[in-house]
Amino acid sequence: MKRYDVWIQKIKDAVYPVFPYDPPEGYPELSGFGNMIQYDKKNQIYGAVRELFYRMGFDSENYGTAMWNPLKGIVREGNTVLIKPNFVRGTHIWGEQGVQAMITNLSVIRPVIDYILLASQGNVRIIIGDAPMRGSDWDAIVKCSNVQRLIDFYRDKGYRIELIDFRKDLTINNKDQIYEKTIANPTRSPQDYVEIDIGHDSMLNEIIGSNYNFEMGGVKRGTISKYHNERHNTYLFPREALEADVFINVPKLKTHRMAGLTCAMKNLIGINGEKERIAHYRRGVKSQKSDEFETFYLKIYLRERIWTFLKAIEKPWSRQIMTWGKKFVQKYIWRGKTFEETYALNPPKEYREGGWRGNDTLWRCAVDINRILLYADREGKMHDKPQRQYLCVVDAVIAGEGEGPLANTPKKAGVVMGGLNPVMVDYAAARVMNFDYRMLPMIKRAFESHKYLLTDRGPEEVRIGSNVAEDEYCADFVPTSGWSALYQSLGKQ
Repeated sequence: MKRYDVWIQKIKDAVYPVFPYDPPEGYPELSGFGNMIQYDKKNQIYGAVRELFYRMGFDSENYGTAMWNPLKGIVREGNTVLIKPNFVRGTHIWGEQGVQAMITNLSVIRPVIDYILLASQGNVRIIIGDAPMRGSDWDAIVKCSNVQRLIDFYRDKGYRIELIDFRKDLTINNKDQIYEKTIANPTRSPQDYVEIDIGHDSMLNEIIGSNYNFEMGGVKRGTISKYHNERHNTYLFPREALEADVFINVPKLKTHRMAGLTCAMKNLIGINGEKERIAHYRRGVKSQKSDEFETFYLKIYLRERIWTFLKAIEKPWSRQIMTWGKKFVQKYIWRGKTFEETYALNPPKEYREGGWRGNDTLWRCAVDINRILLYADREGKMHDKPQRQYLCVVDAVIAGEGEGPLANTPKKAGVVMGGLNPVMVDYAAARVMNFDYRMLPMIKRAFESHKYLLTDRGPEEVRIGSNVAEDEYCADFVPTSGWSALYQSLGKQ
């Protein structure tokens, strides 16, 4: 049968099944699980993941029989397998509907786990882990995602799955959601991390002369340049990611105001344990060879600088000023709405924090981290050959469009897709969204030759297959306001 680099499975109804996401029928290869497997005839996603594995050519000669074992060439007995969902946050301005468009749904992960157990005969260490936004409430993520319920489901069947919050530090906000303090993650220790220096092989090295301007929202100026400078470019990896024999990436497909889109490559930002090591943008305006702002707007400039200054002071009086300021703006300017509600309903034309198509910084960190994941050994030493197996299964059943990644509008794309290469998967994801990949540097530049090669194929060589015609799986996603050119490049103003 023909082999594909990426397979796109379109399902009839863009609806997530109910917990525990059982398969719709008794597949012969799962007969060994016995009473563990029940059936949910309405679940289209389990069969979509199964079909994806088959169409990717995984153990195709045994397909349809009790011998079919699709992941046997990827997962072996005694392996450690890390599953990386997108668990960025547990709340959304549109409630549960919005959360479904923001984080990975576990109905996509359930069949992945079942086939891992089949390939390993249950002799495997499975970890589900992510490093959400520093201010995200982990308990809220666990609750809204049902991830602990799924872990308990497997525990009751005799299988142990670990759940880990990879963040080294946590941000504590007050009741008005104003920054209070930063604390160490009580579930982690310094020994749980490995600092990895990718040095001059970092994509940031091309712009390292402006490293003092590397920033992310609310962080003191000069913080990020301690980790990225002319001497080194370092990231902090959880030891579990480096100990993994197999890395299974299960991202959510959605728009992103700094990167254009987030899928396979961008999802790996969530395995860096210390957020201050991610350069999100460069302080200043486009005319200064920076990418924080496209054009200088005094009002936006002053707001950003004053807010960052007050947050950096970390004093009771500065927090009180921030609280008063937020309440005033929310009541009299945002008309009672939150900032994210205002941003989603009326996207501003004055882009902030690198949230526009000229952002030439964040994508570089995403590419760096993908290279480290593939080429770093258990101790963080980089090698010439990949050090672990990689598989990506994308949740694009209910995807996110508009002002992503946190204020997305749900998009019923009805797609499950995947492959063995992050660049190829992202290239296909841009096709699904009807975005021009040439305007997305994270994808375009990842195809280039490099010491730590991410793909040896050109875009025109990527073999994409689907159960439907291309015009049936392509959905016109609305990009974030700062990336409207993705529409314009395809003649869709």
